[in-house]
Amino acid sequence: MVTYLGIIVSALSVLVVVLIGWQIVSLRMLEKYRKEIKSIVDNSIQESIKDYNCTVSAIIHQIEGIFYMGLPEKDLDRALDAFIEAIDNLNNAKNKEPIGGLVDYLEQLLSENQNLLKVSNNTKNKYIDICKKSTESEKIMNLLDKLNTSQNQYNTNGDNIYGKDVTVNK
Repeated sequence: MVTYLGIIVSALSVLVVVLIGWQIVSLRMLEKYRKEIKSIVDNSIQESIKDYNCTVSAIIHQIEGIFYMGLPEKDLDRALDAFIEAIDNLNNAKNKEPIGGLVDYLEQLLSENQNLLKVSNNTKNKYIDICKKSTESEKIMNLLDKLNTSQNQYNTNGDNIYGKDVTVNK
């Protein structure tokens, strides 16, 4: 004989099994979402670190350029290389704010020492390719257009970009 107590116990047993199953499914979904969120956060952190590294590297190259400009025996070629490398670093960064000051220093270097700087056409083209990607590209390109180029002369310090000597046929 079926009693009401047996029916109630059976119904509650089924309900408990369903609730335990629901908890297991929820736990698996929660683990899936946790992995997705962790992946998103990790990617965001990596992008922030990369951006920070690019910005800091640009500032260091800018300071390096200022240092070479300020030496008693001004090393103008290395200063120009440092400023161009800083622009290249900022091209890869999200924070483009430091480029304003960088362009001012580049403008000062090129306007005060225009006749002293001679770079090969190859190096000038590398500079132009880098600066085309910049947020201040039009202003920088106007500055670089004023650079003296020579295919037959090799300046005393050599053309140096990214630490690699560029050989020019004499």
